[in-house]
Formats: sequence, structure tokens, C-alpha cells
Amino acid sequence: MNSSTHLCHGKWTVLRSGTPNSTHDATSQSLFLTRVGGYSGGGIYMLARTPLETRKWEASFRYRIGGRYQGGADGLAFLFYKKGGYTPAGGGFLGFNPAYVSQPGYGIVIDNYFNPDWDPSASYIGLIANSTHSFANKLAYVNDPRTEDSLWHSRRVRFMDGTVSVYLDGSLLFSHEMAAPDYTYDGVGFSSGIGLDQNYHQIDDFVLTDLEEPSPPPVPVWNPTGRMNLERGLHTSTLLRGGKVLVVGGFNNAAELYDPASGTWSFTGSASRSRLLPTATALKDGRVLITGGENDAHSLETTELYEPATGSWKPAANLSTGRRDHTATLLSDGRVLVTGGYSDWFGILASSELYDPATRTWADTANLGVVRYDHTSTLLEDGRVLTMGGFSTVDSASAELFGPGASE
Repeated sequence: MNSSTHLCHGKWTVLRSGTPNSTHDATSQSLFLTRVGGYSGGGIYMLARTPLETRKWEASFRYRIGGRYQGGADGLAFLFYKKGGYTPAGGGFLGFNPAYVSQPGYGIVIDNYFNPDWDPSASYIGLIANSTHSFANKLAYVNDPRTEDSLWHSRRVRFMDGTVSVYLDGSLLFSHEMAAPDYTYDGVGFSSGIGLDQNYHQIDDFVLTDLEEPSPPPVPVWNPTGRMNLERGLHTSTLLRGGKVLVVGGFNNAAELYDPASGTWSFTGSASRSRLLPTATALKDGRVLITGGENDAHSLETTELYEPATGSWKPAANLSTGRRDHTATLLSDGRVLVTGGYSDWFGILASSELYDPATRTWADTANLGVVRYDHTSTLLEDGRVLTMGGFSTVDSASAELFGPGASE
């Protein structure tokens, strides 16, 4: 059987009674619930091994009934919210009734044998609860001759919070709203029962789709967490490996770590000096590179490295030009690109520099086309860097790309 389903994933338990023939036919690529010459009685029951856990779903499949005795062989049932542990019996025991022992569940029956004590007609399609052997358990039905004409028919069953709609060959057959539907059973399945008169009962192209609307994501809110140990402004914050956050810079040289698991702050090693408007970049080896900034109204060319393993700081090579309000971008190859900013000596900068963690050195690279500070730089998926905006004496709306082809 061709099966494509959001809910069942093609996993089925097949239970038989009687003497079964092969259930799957390789030639037709369909599944035989019963097969002429393959059974002396009884039927077959298939139950999806994955529970039906939604109240809004749709099942579609094709069926074909007929082949030897028109007017006999009972029919087949599509069962839903059905409890397991069921073995079908022969004769008129269709759906939920092995030897008159009723088992709970619902079903859409395609009945083609007239049992006058409990069937409305010889050929009907109906919605049942628990049993076919009672008029009271038929919640809805429609007389229809398409129950054993040896033709393929398409069936669609839609369940929406207790309302069952049944479609046959693309048209609505009937719709019924259950008074108090029971959702506590296991899943879905198919069943067929036969007696001495035998027919083919085939199903194919079964699809079971979950129609439940996904729950909307929770509305984001702000919640207070632990307070920093010191007041800060014009500082940096950097996510470290392991989930903690390093905060450094501002109006002091003390550094702090935030632990999101506990919502608390703790001091770590202090930087060499206080810095306003520096940059902080997490390198690929886990260290954090701090560059530039301002101290006592002077732009800084000094840089330093934070070692998370020891909580200590070490000096790194100086920038060629002191700068603040610049950007620092980690490149795909592990180097760091520093662009623009403001210098006390040179004003707004267009210069750029590259830091190589392997050699721990800086090298000048191509200048920006426009001087700018307080701008942004973003690493793109293709490895290039997009720099844009900021304050400029030329064009604050301009944007530039740094990447292969630029001189370094």
C-alpha cells in the first residue's frame, strides 16, 4: 500500500483471522484486506501503531470491493479512535465485533450484505459507534450502490472536533456532529469481514493528515534578571562558549560574567584599562578580542585578549591607528576585520585593519570608500562583509562590500 502520512508514518500492525492470502499485491501495488480464494472465513484488521493524538485530521484512500459474489461478503470499515487488541471474526462481524464482543471506537463502514436485524439496507455507507450490529449505533448513513461494483472509488474522511464529514469520489456524502465524541482510543485502522461468499476488499493510497493548527509561539516579554555588580554604559557584551556572557568596558576596567542558568553575575579578571565604545569579538578558539575604544578622551590603539579558561586578560598587538566607534567582524577564516571609527588625531576614519590570531599581528587592508563611524558591519553567508551607514562627512546612506578581490 502506498502510504504518506503525517501521523502514521507507514507503521502498521496487521492482525488476521481465517486463512489469509498475501495482503500486499505487488502487481497492483494495493493492499487486500480479503482476497477471493485466500480465506475460508474471517477477515483482516490493520491498526496504525502511532496513536491518533489530534482532534482535527483528514484521511483519504481508494477502495475497491467485488470480484466473485455481488451481494455478499459484508464489506470493509475504516476505523478511527479505535482501541487495539482486536482480531476480526468471519461472517457478518464487520468493524468492531469479533463474535459479538463489542469493542469501542468509531468507523466508516462500506456494507454490502443485508442483515435485516441491524442493517438499514443491502448497500449503505455509514458512521458507526462501537458496533455495526445495532441500528442505535449507526450515527449516520446513506444508501449508496458504490459498495461492491468492482470499481475503484476515492474516499475522504474529515474529522473536526467531533464533526465527521465523508466524501465519496470528490462529493460530500454526509456530515454528522457527534454529541460527545470519545478521544481516548489508540489510532486508526481498516477491517474487513467475510463469510462463505467472498469478495476482494482492496485499499490503496492511504494518507492521514494532521489538520490541527500549530500552537502560536508564546508572546515575547521582558523579565528582570540579576543586576550587574557595577553600573555600565558604552560597554560590550559577548556570548562565550558554554553560554555565559562576558561584559567589559564602560567607565571602569572591571569585567563580569552573566550565567543564564542561575541569572547571576560574578566578577572575572579585570581588563588593563577602562574603555568607552570599544569592540569585543569572540574568536574561533573561544578567546575574546577587545580593540580600541576611548579612555580620558583619547582614542586607544591598544587591544587585549580574554582567556575564558583562566578568567585572565593578556595584551595583544596594537592597532596601527587608535579608534573608537569602529566595527570588528570575525571573518570566515578566523581573522578579524576592523573598519572605520573615530580618531582624536585623524578624525573620522576610512582605514581598515586585519587581525590574524595565528600570528597575533595586525595588517592594514583596503580602505573604506567613505569615512564613517558608529556604523555597522555584517558578515554575509558568502564570506563578504557588508558595511553601511554611520556618521560620515560624505554619504551616511552608503553601503560597501569587503571581500575577495579587495587588496589586503
